[in-house]
Amino acid sequence: MPPSPAVTGILLRYAAGERSFSHLDLDSEVHDFSGQVLEGADFSGCFVVATFCRANLARARFKDANVKTCDFTSADLRNAVFDGSAIDAVIFNGADLTGASFAGASEQGHIYKAGELPFATQPNYALKRTALGKVSSAIMRCGPHGRLAWA
Repeated sequence: MPPSPAVTGILLRYAAGERSFSHLDLDSEVHDFSGQVLEGADFSGCFVVATFCRANLARARFKDANVKTCDFTSADLRNAVFDGSAIDAVIFNGADLTGASFAGASEQGHIYKAGELPFATQPNYALKRTALGKVSSAIMRCGPHGRLAWA
């Protein structure tokens, strides 16, 4: 499936040297940024529904963004900023969060402190949440080749 027009537009703008994509509404569909290089991109204030499996998002900014349900499986998120963002049901399996910041980000009512990493990065997170009845029955995962699939 070809990328959505929104993804194509962002990738073209990025290739032209633009890094600021703040305050966009990217929630009309699940946008697929799998494997893309968006190092240093600024998605602050955006409402995003997307998969970023294996994407290079080192030093990217998602400050005060809504990234609920996004999939960052195996993404490079070194020194990324998620301060003040809504991160409910985000998937960070295998993502490199070295130096990433989540200060003030919220998940299921929890507000993260400086230096605190998301619950989703902890071992057995999905199992624990399912046991508590707080995870929906359909969990989005990266399928073969990083494309969206439903578990």
